[in-house]
Amino acid sequence: MIYFKKAIELYPKGYLGYLNAGACLQNLPVDLGDENQSGAFFKKAYELAPKNPNAIFNYANVLNQFSMQGLDNQDLKENLYAQAVQSKQDEPLAKLQFAKTLHQKAYDEPYNETLFNNALTAYDEAIKQFPGYADNYKNKARLLSYWSRQKNYPENRVMKKQVCENIDQYKNLLKGDYDTELDRMCIYYPELKSNTVKNYTELLSGWEEIALAKGDLNKDGFDDIVLIARAVNPKKK
Repeated sequence: MIYFKKAIELYPKGYLGYLNAGACLQNLPVDLGDENQSGAFFKKAYELAPKNPNAIFNYANVLNQFSMQGLDNQDLKENLYAQAVQSKQDEPLAKLQFAKTLHQKAYDEPYNETLFNNALTAYDEAIKQFPGYADNYKNKARLLSYWSRQKNYPENRVMKKQVCENIDQYKNLLKGDYDTELDRMCIYYPELKSNTVKNYTELLSGWEEIALAKGDLNKDGFDDIVLIARAVNPKKK
């Protein structure tokens, strides 16, 4: 760190000293309650070299850390990751981080289909360019799982199937060494049939409703219906 600070003293308008100092500080432990000072160096490196891929990407990552600590830099962070995707086209992490930024935006904002579609498109583009990068599938599965809870039947079940497909791909790439928590997100359902009842009232012809319960009764993320009914004019035997 002493050498990097000396480089900054000698070349205060050169971005490399700040970039290396930030990278060095990022990996140094800090005392409990202290803040990691790498952010200030990465910010300065970006200010001096706003088109440099490494300066862009590292500053975006710093803003990502700050957003997790409660500081809102969403628009700037999204813009920086978009630049990083263009400037670091052979770096799968840049693509993933851009998609995750759009993913987080979809979570944080009031429900908006466009935001979810933007995040999904970013994951699909990342997967198309880097099909062997497992984290793309993991995070896409998380997006679809959350999104499916905002959807109605039968579209939500179609999304749940896609969740399972992406988790399976993630697991296959990691060959057993994976985040097992993801298994709980995957629920397989039988294929939907064309004559599936979409409205329970279709069942009530000749019957009367006695009791009805609605809601996520089995805690699987979908709305359920339990209906108790009896025949209106049962035939006597």
